[in-house]
Amino acid sequence: MIINFVERQLSIEGVQHQLTFPIDDAFEYNGMVIVLFDPDSPAEDFRPFHNLIAVDPSGQQKWEAELPTSSPGDRYYRISSKNPLTVYSAQSYDCVIDPSTGRIVTKTFTK
Repeated sequence: MIINFVERQLSIEGVQHQLTFPIDDAFEYNGMVIVLFDPDSPAEDFRPFHNLIAVDPSGQQKWEAELPTSSPGDRYYRISSKNPLTVYSAQSYDCVIDPSTGRIVTKTFTK
C-alpha cells in the first residue's frame, strides 16, 4: 500500500483524503493506515486530544486510540515502534496499542 501525507492530506494508493488535523506520521498496518496527528494541532490545550487513529483504504476512520489518562492536554507525541504499536503520551506513559481496536494493551509510567 502506497501512503503519502502533507499537512492534512493523506494519500492512500493515490486517492486523496482530507483529514481534520495536520499529520505527523502515517503508515500501513494490516490493511489499515495508522495516523498520528501533529500533537500541537488543536487550539484547545485543556482537553485530551485523541490524535492517534486508524483509517481503512477508503479513508473511513475505524478507531480512535484510547489515551492513558483523561488529564487536560494528554495526547500522543511520538510513535516509538510500529510493531508492536508503541506510542509516548504527554502525561509520561509509554503505551502499547492494539492496532485492530485502538485500545491500550499495556501502559508504563516513565517519569
